[in-house]
Amino acid sequence: MRGVIDLLVITSSDNEAKANIIVLEDGQAVEYVPDWQNADLYKHDLLLGVVTRHVPHLGGVFVDIGLDHDGLLHLKNEDPVPSIGSRVIITIKRVAEHFGLADKGPILSSIIVLAGRYAVYRPEQKPLRRSLLAELPPTEAESLFTQDLEQLEKRFVQIVISADSGPAPRRLAAFGDPLLVRLQAFATRLKSIQVEGIDSYIRVEQLLRAETPDLLPLLKLHPQHLEQGLAELHGLPDMARAVSERVVSLPCGGSLTFDRTEAMHVIDVNSGSCRESSPTALADRVNSEAVKEIARQLRFRNLSGMIIIDLIHQKNIEKQEMFAEQLQEAVSHDRGKVTVYGFTALQLLEVIRQAY
Repeated sequence: MRGVIDLLVITSSDNEAKANIIVLEDGQAVEYVPDWQNADLYKHDLLLGVVTRHVPHLGGVFVDIGLDHDGLLHLKNEDPVPSIGSRVIITIKRVAEHFGLADKGPILSSIIVLAGRYAVYRPEQKPLRRSLLAELPPTEAESLFTQDLEQLEKRFVQIVISADSGPAPRRLAAFGDPLLVRLQAFATRLKSIQVEGIDSYIRVEQLLRAETPDLLPLLKLHPQHLEQGLAELHGLPDMARAVSERVVSLPCGGSLTFDRTEAMHVIDVNSGSCRESSPTALADRVNSEAVKEIARQLRFRNLSGMIIIDLIHQKNIEKQEMFAEQLQEAVSHDRGKVTVYGFTALQLLEVIRQAY
């Protein structure tokens, strides 16, 4: 069963212009977005770009989107090649810095996707239904899907009309805003939207009024002058430090160690100070706690790519499969796509995750 969600927006103590987003699920931090609203562009934003250069050897064109580096728009063989100086409506598919390439521009796509709370509109393609609909009665779900889809279609028409005039490059719609994405994803489970600091509160209120006005009753202001900040009130550690800590402790006395190579993330499970009556009981306890915490850390750190997990080794193959199944169940609440492939010949658990 999915837990209740509290969404926190906490103003940075050293800079009031910065705010961090924290998603709590049943009181535990499961998602963290640092420095909200200070990014130039977000993944899934809809942009009006200007073609600057043809690059056949890369299979596409470079497009000026208003950043220091042009983005790369890949073209299929059957796609017409836009002329230099022409305007194109594109979306951000991947942000280069997420792949350790901060000195490169983003990867762009001409496949437009507009995501609402209940529907995903794709011009000239079949619309998609959001997973939230599965939590609602069928009649209500169908009505909400239809309404949302109609609104998205109207918005897309307005975006296309607006792209015919005005400056370029520019952002046409901020569909990738991290706060908006989370409001849509957790709408049916949201218990509260708590905001620290009046400036952040005004920004959040404006976004709610424009995009999700039905969630306004959940909005609460936590004044900055109070003795306890929002982080302290919820017993949260320093998030910037927690999201990058190499070693994470487990309740039993064991620990997880996170390392990263060029090709993969590696998570080593250690028994540490945990004590049990037998090696089997020790491995069972540590591994059981480890898979639950690993599932949370994958979301919290938003890890992507290949992830290799070295659990406490056991000779019993059935036990190994049990922990693989437990991990699969634990990651079922993850908004990123997670695939648990099972154990390798060296008893390493192989996982692939796509970041959201």
